Amino acid sequence: MGIAIIWIMMFHLPFRPNMPIVNDIMDIGYGGVDLFLFLSGFGLYFSLSKKNTDLAQYYKKRFCRILPEFWLFLIVTYVVSMNFDIHSFWNLICQATTIGYWVPNVPYTLWYISCILFFYAIFPVYFKLFKKYGFKIPILIEIAGFILIIIYAWVMIFYFNNTNKGRDLILTIARIPIFFIGTIAGYWVKNAIDIKITRKKIAFALLIFTGSIILLEYFLHFCRDYLWTCALYFLPFIIIAPILSIIIAIVMDKIPKSISSLFAKIGSISLELYIVHEYLYQKLIHNLTNEFGTYISIFTVIALSFILAIILYKINKILLQRIFKKVLNL
Repeated sequence: MGIAIIWIMMFHLPFRPNMPIVNDIMDIGYGGVDLFLFLSGFGLYFSLSKKNTDLAQYYKKRFCRILPEFWLFLIVTYVVSMNFDIHSFWNLICQATTIGYWVPNVPYTLWYISCILFFYAIFPVYFKLFKKYGFKIPILIEIAGFILIIIYAWVMIFYFNNTNKGRDLILTIARIPIFFIGTIAGYWVKNAIDIKITRKKIAFALLIFTGSIILLEYFLHFCRDYLWTCALYFLPFIIIAPILSIIIAIVMDKIPKSISSLFAKIGSISLELYIVHEYLYQKLIHNLTNEFGTYISIFTVIALSFILAIILYKINKILLQRIFKKVLNL
């Protein structure tokens, strides 16, 4: 998760160095979201697999982790904007409730918050069906997810002349398969399923992994805007994200513990970094660039993102979550 959020922060940077390989890595940094959702599905399966898990407690804990600091961030940015008219207040309500993401022509921000809350909300139903009917459920969802993506792409391409009518909803639609693949991985690990790793399986995994990267590179250089609008640009990460997660885990086992611990600490504040960094990029980086140059502005905003993310994390842990837990009887 630490690597995923750093990758996302690189992707959101409004500047690119004159280095083709680095540029390509930054340009596909949206894949960090796929890593997040794969790991979220993985972790949620573990969470609900615990004995005597209370559904009300599940929802309280999940929403309590995200909403208090999300709401604090929205309130702070609302006050900083110094715009307190009715329209601005309506924007705040739409963002705080996340309905702005789902309803056309309504303002919203931080689409990932709406996306992950949606997956949190539907997961218990999916989990019960999975436990009752087995792999039929995730397979059906995967098929349905692919069909939904293809239908969406077909409508955007042929009916709307490849104009994005779904706004950022495509960012959630395209991630349906990877989230539920994460739950399958969670099932395998939680139940200690014995999967024999043979050379043929490793070779096949690396082959499709490499093929997906090549396909992604082709998308990136020859038809990025066209495929992004209709959501097809995200599909290679359905294969890349799970295999990349395994590769990262293997590498993290081999490197010095101090380095892996650093990434783990960054991962622990990944939500806060997501909430803070994009706002700072939009509000500060161009002004700082005009004053101090590109690299100083980038370093300053990234450093400030980490500082504010840590502060937000501490406020949430020490104050906000305690208040919410007391109110919700957690």
